[in-house]
Amino acid sequence: EVEVPLEELLAAATPEDTPAVIGNRQVTITDRLPFNVVLTADDDLWDKYREATLKVSSFAEIGKQLLFLEEEILPVVLRSEWNAEEAKAKWRERCKAAASAADANSLIKDFLGKAVDWALVEKHWVLGTADGRYDDDSALLVPEGIEAFVQSEGGSLGVYAEAFEDEEEERREGRLA
Repeated sequence: EVEVPLEELLAAATPEDTPAVIGNRQVTITDRLPFNVVLTADDDLWDKYREATLKVSSFAEIGKQLLFLEEEILPVVLRSEWNAEEAKAKWRERCKAAASAADANSLIKDFLGKAVDWALVEKHWVLGTADGRYDDDSALLVPEGIEAFVQSEGGSLGVYAEAFEDEEEERREGRLA
């Protein structure tokens, strides 16, 4: 399956979009986020987010889902200008007041199209090489990002792990206690 470029998805937004169309677009974009760039790496939580976003029936619900998403994305993959509290506060107020397709599409464009640094997100997907070794540059991104977040005010972290001994074995997944 070929992934539609982010710019193309954002450019497809129109003032006639229904909440369901916008919710689908939002999920198509957020499905590109790996668990190591979000605060809560829990399949059930993200399945519920996905399901709720796909079922939105109002633009206000889009705003609510975007607020949840913004709280979950670790600051390490957000552009520095977004991390200024004033920028976030204005965007959050706009989320709470979303009443039209233009409002919701603008919110998605501003956060997922401008605030999230997709080049950094991509680096978080590529942690190891095909032979199982870790690239020195990319292997450090996750620990540095987690450390910075956990040390921030109110920072806490849930840890999710996947384990398998070889390619033949079935993967085991779960949260670390």
